[in-house]
Amino acid sequence: RTITAGPALRRGHPGIAVLNYQSPDRWEYRPVAPARRGCDDAVDHPRRGTAAVTLEERRMRIALGLALALMLASPVSHAVKAGEAAPSLSAPNAAQQAINLKNYRGKVVYGDFWASWCAPCRQENPNVVKQYALYKNKGLNILGISLDDDAAAWKKAVKDDKLTWKHASDLKKFDGPTEALYHIEAIPSNFIIDPDGMIVAKNVTGSDLEEFLNKTFNKPQ
Repeated sequence: RTITAGPALRRGHPGIAVLNYQSPDRWEYRPVAPARRGCDDAVDHPRRGTAAVTLEERRMRIALGLALALMLASPVSHAVKAGEAAPSLSAPNAAQQAINLKNYRGKVVYGDFWASWCAPCRQENPNVVKQYALYKNKGLNILGISLDDDAAAWKKAVKDDKLTWKHASDLKKFDGPTEALYHIEAIPSNFIIDPDGMIVAKNVTGSDLEEFLNKTFNKPQ
């Protein structure tokens, strides 16, 4: 016969001690868990077989579920690529007047992300100045977006490098809203935007920029 004797422990949780009667001089002591204590215990379920679900496993499953829910609910962030519509930016110039990309609709725009402290940017500037001189009368527009945080250094670099196009800056280095909008992680970075507002090229410099602009503005009639 079977006699329920009292509480017992199993995997750190209280259970029930069962005494199985074998003979007058022999009793078998067997601690077991309750038939059903909830999903935070390790239990032998009579209908579902062995279901070892510990408290730690339960917490892990909840955490994974929440992470998946957040992932599905959040918009996927990705780098801006050629073939996509250019995000509509608005940033202040040196006089704190807003420069809007939408005002360039119908024009070819070279959006140039740079900074006075960026040596590769400064090295590329003479080439950009050269291309602007060649193609500005054919429809090339340049919008410089500086990642400076020092307005004086930004203005001095514009003057020293003879950058005669329009400029804007949030003066927050990589943490500005414009940089976040275009997912700028390194400079120099640039985007060439066609008259329909689509990005047709990205990060084109040196002779590649010269070749691209030559094909764009010197197409056979």
